[in-house]
Amino acid sequence: MTQLLRSSLAFIDSDYSVNGEADNFAIDIPANQINCADRQFIRLILQEFHGYKNFYNINTTNNTLRVKINASSFADVVIAPGNYETYNEIVSALGDALITALGTLGATYTKNTATITPGTNVIPSSTSDRIMNLDLVYGSGTTITTMVLQAREIENTYDANSFSDSFALLGGRKVNSSADTSSSSFNITVGGGGDVNIKSYYPMQRSTCEHLYLRTSLVNNNLGSKSTHTGGNHGQDLSGTNILAKIPVQSEFLGYSSDSGTGYFVDIPLRNLTHIQFTITDHKGRRLPEVAPLQNTLGNMNYNFVVRIDIVQYGPSPQPNELLVPKLAEPKSSSTPYLQQGAPQRRRVPF
Repeated sequence: MTQLLRSSLAFIDSDYSVNGEADNFAIDIPANQINCADRQFIRLILQEFHGYKNFYNINTTNNTLRVKINASSFADVVIAPGNYETYNEIVSALGDALITALGTLGATYTKNTATITPGTNVIPSSTSDRIMNLDLVYGSGTTITTMVLQAREIENTYDANSFSDSFALLGGRKVNSSADTSSSSFNITVGGGGDVNIKSYYPMQRSTCEHLYLRTSLVNNNLGSKSTHTGGNHGQDLSGTNILAKIPVQSEFLGYSSDSGTGYFVDIPLRNLTHIQFTITDHKGRRLPEVAPLQNTLGNMNYNFVVRIDIVQYGPSPQPNELLVPKLAEPKSSSTPYLQQGAPQRRRVPF
């Protein structure tokens, strides 16, 4: 059992933060403003979070693949960052990126826009299997006889062409080993004249980030999957995490409001709270992708949120690593008449 002693609200704006980055910032709390005593602890609860979604659905976290033809080395395939209304536009942009990459490998190709699927008007609510189809038509130069197109998500890597969510965006199979140079993430057919057909295995997505994660530097007792940490560790066991809350991503806004008294919270084993470092990342611990340099310092990548700070007291039961001294029993009263009523009356004994 615990008892709430007192609460206060902190209204935080990440703009003009101490270190100047609106998605990785610190706040300082005046001394002795937030403190607790023995058998008490501090609890942070996220009440509200709001901001504009000023990053693109397709960005450096999901727009990079690698392609290899015949016996050549790999070349990067980079889909142009941006927001795409339809799946057809994403497939068309992939075709453009592949044509550019194949050009660096000495092969000239064009895309057949008439055979691209999903169709031009297909959106999430449309009747469609959302399976990608892309035909590349041979033009000149090197004729392709084999093609490997990889969407890589290799554990404990950080660069865009080795750790990417492009497999989810395009409905492919992830490649999670750097030693694997022969597996393709898509079903690829090369015709006798060098034409190439690329199909996805699974439905496409228009984005890959459904939540943002608000993280804090404070030591706490929350747990998280290892995949939520930087580098995308593939372990299945839970471990300590710095996540305070996850924020739903909508088309234009980011918003969260707690409908309950608790919501997302962390318990902090500190007597005094004077400094908190906040970071906003995606689901795999990556910093938010900037549209252009300095967006998170001089641009519009800032957020507003409300944190409730509670001082909570433990109940009478002992806590971990705490020894309660047993209460000594009161001395029992003697049952003898002497102690209860004093000395007995003296009287003569007859002979």
